[in-house]
Formats: sequence, structure tokens, C-alpha cells
Amino acid sequence: MGWWTNEYVHPVSPKRTRDIAAVADHVLAEVQPSALVQPEPIDILRLIDLTLPSYGVHFVPVSHEELPDSEAETRISAGGVEVLVREDHWDELGRGGRRAHRARATVAHETGHVVLHVPEMRRRAAELHRRSPVRRLDLAAFRDPEWQAWTFALAFLMPLRVVRTMADATPANLSATFLVSGALANSFHKRFGSLL
Repeated sequence: MGWWTNEYVHPVSPKRTRDIAAVADHVLAEVQPSALVQPEPIDILRLIDLTLPSYGVHFVPVSHEELPDSEAETRISAGGVEVLVREDHWDELGRGGRRAHRARATVAHETGHVVLHVPEMRRRAAELHRRSPVRRLDLAAFRDPEWQAWTFALAFLMPLRVVRTMADATPANLSATFLVSGALANSFHKRFGSLL
């Protein structure tokens, strides 16, 4: 077990893997429809620079001191949503290449929080303030906001419907095709293998 199992979180509405994949497809249909037709990497820079700001979602680079314990964080305000991304990740996105894989996954993960959890958090704000968070270890995965956001990230970066059409959907090929790390491609197979 990892350190994250002792972290405390607020449970979110339960969501199934296939339902989260459907949400990711819906978002891709809006932001990069070609990714639902053919295997291609998601244009993360266009997503954060042009597309998401038009929906009131702004990605902002911040120093390591501002986010000492995480790589990114989603914050909700009355005016919209701000996603803080540590500068080292931000810089990797601009450089591209293999070192950008983790940053791409982080952006997709935070986009999952924006899509899956921000609307719920806004609706349930008063209730959440009254309830105590629970230890992640004691929470079913399908109610864990982090599990849900990572499931979204996997389906967003490697759309299930497109992966199903690939002749070679090995983790190595997924990594090369969608510009994700081998570890993330392996996670995709573990999470979505039964749906392929």
C-alpha cells in the first residue's frame, strides 16, 4: 500500500469505469473529435491554451513552493475554475518528448476533476463542509475522486473506442501512439482490459 491510502478525501458520487470512459468520449467530441476516429495523441497544449479557457477553465503555472505536495491542483472560484500546475510540469509540456508524458497525464487527470467533480462540488458545497472526509483506504474506488480522475485521464488520452480498433494495442504501442508513459499504458490495460 502507498502513502495515498492514508490520505483523507471527500467521497464523490459513484461512477463506473465504462461511464467515465463515456464522459471522456463526450469531452473529446467537443475538444478534439478526430481523436475518436483515429489513434492520435491529444493536443494538450491546444487544450489548455485555447480550448478549456473558452469554458472558463484556466491552467496556470505556479512555483514548487506554491504546490509543495502535488504536481497540480484544481481550485473552484465564483468566476470559473483554475488549475494550478507546477512550473516543472508546465515546462515539460512545452519541451515535449518522453519527459512530457507525466505532465500530459497530470493535465488529463486534472481535466477529469474539472469535468467529473467541479459540478458536483458546486452543487454539494454546503454538504461537503458539514461532512468529514474519509480515509482513502476505507473508500470504495468508484467513490474515490482520485481513482475517477485517473480513470478519466486514461480514457481521455487513450480513447477506448479507438484502442478497440487498433491491430496492435499492446502497452508499448499505446505509449508510442498516444504519447503516454509505459506505466500509464499498462494502467490502461489493467483498468479497461475487460472492456477491450
